[in-house]
Amino acid sequence: GDAKNKKSRIFDQEYEAVFDREKISANYVLLPFIIYSEIEKQVKLLKKEKREILNENIQKKIDKFESEKEYLLHSQYYTLLTCRFLAINNRIEIKYENLDKIINLINESNKLILKIINSDKYKNKYPAEIFKQNMLVDDIIEELKIII
Repeated sequence: GDAKNKKSRIFDQEYEAVFDREKISANYVLLPFIIYSEIEKQVKLLKKEKREILNENIQKKIDKFESEKEYLLHSQYYTLLTCRFLAINNRIEIKYENLDKIINLINESNKLILKIINSDKYKNKYPAEIFKQNMLVDDIIEELKIII
């Protein structure tokens, strides 16, 4: 959430932790970039689908899109994070050689996020609002039973 909504914090208070010279390498940066790019490809297709549905102006189709897919237009960073968590849960090492295995977790990540945001806690909240809060991260961690 901070990476998306509080960029100045990332480049100020969190800079040393985020850009740790001991960890950063080309593959370290490239891996999440490629996965995120794949997520963005899916988002572009969804935006096209949404435009087509809106042009048809059939309320039933619009409502279905909004209830089942609208969140995907806002959840990219959370999808990426959830892919990481699922990889860890599935004992897939977070390294470039496992790129395909991690990319294959995108759909599962999206389903998990949808399950969470369909809970009462997020009822009546618009996706853009949900994904500006970090509490979703806590719910993902809780859902996956990750111990930090």
